Amino acid sequence: MFAGKTTELMSRVNRNFLARYSCYVIKYSKDKGYTKENISTYDRRTLPATVSVNKLSEVGNAWHDYDVIAVDGGQFFPDILEFCSMVANAGKKVIVAALDGDYRNEPFEHIAKLIPAAESVTKLSAVCMSCKSCDAYYTHRTVQSEQRELIGGAGMYIATCRACYNRLNNQGGSLVENPEGPQGGVAALHTVEDANELIPPGVDVASVDASCRDSGGSRTATPQSSPNSKLLGKRQRTPLESPSSPVDEKPVRKLC
Repeated sequence: MFAGKTTELMSRVNRNFLARYSCYVIKYSKDKGYTKENISTYDRRTLPATVSVNKLSEVGNAWHDYDVIAVDGGQFFPDILEFCSMVANAGKKVIVAALDGDYRNEPFEHIAKLIPAAESVTKLSAVCMSCKSCDAYYTHRTVQSEQRELIGGAGMYIATCRACYNRLNNQGGSLVENPEGPQGGVAALHTVEDANELIPPGVDVASVDASCRDSGGSRTATPQSSPNSKLLGKRQRTPLESPSSPVDEKPVRKLC
């Protein structure tokens, strides 16, 4: 999750719109998102859906008059393979955005069967919400529920890399926010057992990422200055310094 699947689908649909192709957009009816009528991304970008259904068979023959058929949330449709094969064999272009595995890292059977039938497959990765690695291919559920179809966003799931997925699922801890937050403004998430090891101020996030991958999930980063402060020509104030404390500052050069 959080890898930009719906964003990519919307981009491809808009590209086909610009090329004067008619597009038929299908969404899963139980996925309300931010609106019932649109498919939507986690950053609240939306695209009007042509139809909202529980099964693709409910679409009937309505797709016949369109050039491009786009399906969002493909993992929810049990008849995704049959529908896509039928539409593609009719000469239509088919675009599907879907998860290939659930929070247990078990495959969605219908998508596993669809992949061999596709001419092209693009696998996207998210950013790990624990160590900030850019190789997050796994989903960790943050709420207690064994129900497989549990539709939700950041309040129920986080994207993780392999090391953090294994660590979070082996420890079974709930998640807490890093009160300082990593550099960049997004709070890091860690298990309660690791709460006393939250990333200290001044630690370069890249070094945390590297140490997490190298050590299989443990964070042993060494504090170092942020490269961004050097680019600005201004030393960042530490939490121990008050706003009135003297700080050796260099003037910032304006770039035209």
